[in-house]
Amino acid sequence: MGAHWGVVRRRAGVSGLVVAVIGVAFTATPSSAAEAPADLRVVATSSTGVALAWEPTDPGYYRVRYAPAADMSGSRTWDLKGSYFELKRTDANPSHTAPALAPGAVYWVQVKSVANGTTAAKRTSLSSYSQPVRVEVPASEFSALPPHGLRATTGDADTVHLSWGTAGGGSRYAVRYTDDPSQPVDQWDEVRWDGPGGSIDDLDASTEYTFRARVVDAAGVPRSELSNPVAARTAASDDTLALNVISYNVMKSTVSKPSWTSRRAASAAAIRSQAPDVMALQEASTSTSWSKGKKSQVDDLLDLVGSKYALASRKSFGGTALAYDSSRLTAEASGGSVLTPTKKKIPRYAVWARLRDKATGTRFFAVTTHLEPTSSGSNSVRVKQARKLVALVQKESSGLPVVLAGDLNSSRASSPSNGPYRVITGAGYVDPVRNQEPTLLAGHDLPAEHTVNLEYNSANKLLSRPTRTAWTVGTHIDYVFVSPDVRVATWRMVLDLADDGSFATPAPSDHNMISTTVYVD
Repeated sequence: MGAHWGVVRRRAGVSGLVVAVIGVAFTATPSSAAEAPADLRVVATSSTGVALAWEPTDPGYYRVRYAPAADMSGSRTWDLKGSYFELKRTDANPSHTAPALAPGAVYWVQVKSVANGTTAAKRTSLSSYSQPVRVEVPASEFSALPPHGLRATTGDADTVHLSWGTAGGGSRYAVRYTDDPSQPVDQWDEVRWDGPGGSIDDLDASTEYTFRARVVDAAGVPRSELSNPVAARTAASDDTLALNVISYNVMKSTVSKPSWTSRRAASAAAIRSQAPDVMALQEASTSTSWSKGKKSQVDDLLDLVGSKYALASRKSFGGTALAYDSSRLTAEASGGSVLTPTKKKIPRYAVWARLRDKATGTRFFAVTTHLEPTSSGSNSVRVKQARKLVALVQKESSGLPVVLAGDLNSSRASSPSNGPYRVITGAGYVDPVRNQEPTLLAGHDLPAEHTVNLEYNSANKLLSRPTRTAWTVGTHIDYVFVSPDVRVATWRMVLDLADDGSFATPAPSDHNMISTTVYVD
C-alpha cells in the first residue's frame, strides 16, 4: 500500500461525500434565555492533558473556563467553535500562554454558550456556565491525547484522503487501516506521516476501509491511544481528473541573504515532495546574476525539480511563472498580462494557460499572479489589479474549470481591507479555507475536505519558527482559489517541523508553500 501527503498521481472519481458550506446568522440573547451546555465530561486523558466534550447547543460557539480551584478562582478562558476542548501543555491557541500541566495536576472546568464575534469582548454570553467538573491529569503511559476529529473521504478508485486535529507542531502520526475491521488492530496495515493528514493510495476499488490514527515518536513508538475508527469507500472508477496544484513564492534570486545558491536545493526538494501537476510560482526570477549569467533562477529551479516540467510561457513576467507536468498535460494556449496600475512603477503580472490532460482529454484553466506589495495606499492598487485579473480569467478561460493561485500580498489582517480577496470571491471563485472571515472562531465547515497546518501564516519572514496568529485558520497572503465546479479534497501548508515546532531546517523562502489536491470534471 502507498501513502503520501495529499499527493494524488491518478485520475480520481468523486464520491457522494461533499462538504457543504453553510452560513449561520444569529442574534445574541440574554444569558438567562438558555441553559448551560449539558453533560460536560472527560473523554480522553494523557500524561500531559485531558480532552473534554459536552452536548452541543446552537449556534455552536463556547467559552471554556478552567481553574486550579473548585471555586473557579484564578480561572482562565478559551473561546472556540465545536463541543470539544483539549486542556493540554501545548496550547493550540497562540494568543494564550500554555498552561503548565503536569501528571497529577487537578483542575476544574466549566463551559457556556456564547455568540460569535471578532474579539472576546464582542462574544456575548448566551447561557450561564455549567457546573464545574473536576479533571485530573493522569500519570498515563501515553504522553499525548489521541487524534481528535479523524475523517476520511473518497479520492479515486485507489485513494482515500484523511485528516485530524493536530497534536502540536512537529508531532508525528501513524494510521492503521484495513478492509476487514474484525481483525485485531495490530494486524492492520500502517503508514506514518509527519503531519495531521495525508492520502493513502494503492487501495482496492469499490472497497470500504476502516482507519484509526495515533500520535507516535520519531521511531514510531506510540505516544497516544488509537483514535476512534472511521470508514470510507474507494470509488468504483476514475471518472474525474485529480491534480496536485501548488502556489509558492520562492523568493527572488537577487536577495543576497540567504542567497539562492544556499536555498535552491531545499526549494526544489520541497516542491518535489508534493509531486505537483501545476506550479504557480512567484519571484521565480529570470535574472541570471546569481549564476554569473549562466542560468536564470526559474530555469535552475525547474531543472532541479525535474525535466518533465515546462513553463507555460518563456516570456519574462517579473518572476511570475506557471509550470506544468508536460508528461501528463499539454498547454493548448497560454499567455501573460500586465496588471496595471502599480504604485511603485514595478509591473505586476498574471500568467495563464489552458491545459489538457493527455489521457482523458479533460481541460482546465490555470492562472498565477503576484500583486502589489503592502504599503500605504496599496490596497486600492491591488483591488484594481485584482479586477483586471478577474477580467483576464473570464476572457481567457473559455468557460473551463479554473484554478487561480498566487501571492496577493493581502490578508484578513490587512488594513483597510483584504480588497483583492473580495474582488476574486465576489466574481464567484471559492477560497477552500475561507480565510477572509474576521473571527477567531472560523475554520470549520470549509469547502476543502481536509486541511493540514491551516493555523500557520503563509508568510514566515525567514524566522526559525513558523508564525501563527490567534485565528484558527491563520493569516494568509498566498492563496489557491477555484471555480465552484472544482472539488478541493486537500489543502495543506507545507512545513518541515522539528519536535519543538520550529523549522527542522531553515525555510528556503520567506513564504510557505500552499499545496492542494483538486478534482476536475
